[in-house]
Amino acid sequence: MLSLPVQAKDSVDVIGFVDVLDVLTHIVRLCSEGKTHPEADEAFENTIMMYQKGFNFASTPVSAIIDSSSRDPLVPVYGRGTLAQLIEEAFSRGVHRVPVYNRASTVVTNIISQSDIIKFIMGKMDEAGNPEAVLGSLMGKTVDELRLGTKPVVSMSGDLPAFKALQLMVRSRVSAVAVVDKVGQLMADFSATEVRGLSVDNFPSLRKPVITFLEQSRSRIGRAECYPFSTPIICTGDTPIETVFLKLHMHGLHRLWIVDEMARPLGVITLTDMMRLLLPPQEPLASTPLNM
Repeated sequence: MLSLPVQAKDSVDVIGFVDVLDVLTHIVRLCSEGKTHPEADEAFENTIMMYQKGFNFASTPVSAIIDSSSRDPLVPVYGRGTLAQLIEEAFSRGVHRVPVYNRASTVVTNIISQSDIIKFIMGKMDEAGNPEAVLGSLMGKTVDELRLGTKPVVSMSGDLPAFKALQLMVRSRVSAVAVVDKVGQLMADFSATEVRGLSVDNFPSLRKPVITFLEQSRSRIGRAECYPFSTPIICTGDTPIETVFLKLHMHGLHRLWIVDEMARPLGVITLTDMMRLLLPPQEPLASTPLNM
């Protein structure tokens, strides 16, 4: 679970979402509180202070961090809209998920995410038995031909402490950083999801090298066997778009790293990039209702 809707205290009305980006942003702000970058680093590097910050982190009410990242605002939609409208008005602008409301009230009946759109498109491909029937003119075009992805990537060395990754993501306004070795080859990716499982007891683990933190983090949430830190999913500039869709869907990814022949990261394809690729509206999205 990467996000949760937050209900009002005295009703079932949804007042916003809290996602892992909000949690990550709160951690950085909590440990930085009015400090300059060097002073903030000292706060992260002090074990006793980290336990204190961990207690403050665990005691923070959920309502205090709703959209603290300012990157996933509450954008309510209604079932009478279409997927094309949803992609154009929300997902292509970087909104990751939206609540679908009952027409007659503020009761949320569903939540649709960018990942759901990828899943829907893959389902249509399987149903048609021919990807071209769904992708149309995009079929067969490569990452480079479509100028897909964000370049350059935000990266860091694998021997730096994990808290540096959090700071880097907040300062650069990205949801993941590429972790590279001494020659610049992609070793792993550190995303906002890695903060899952943080508690008062293990909060000081943010001081450990990022690779060590990743191993322990993924063990805590049961992902170590499925997603070992050493095997990020990648593509190249020559990868066709249908393969990009397939990799994102099969591995449940929110991003795909673009690498060169030496496995050095050149760019990253996010789900927002994929949503923008679907503009202007293409069938079967243009007339598909939101209740899917």
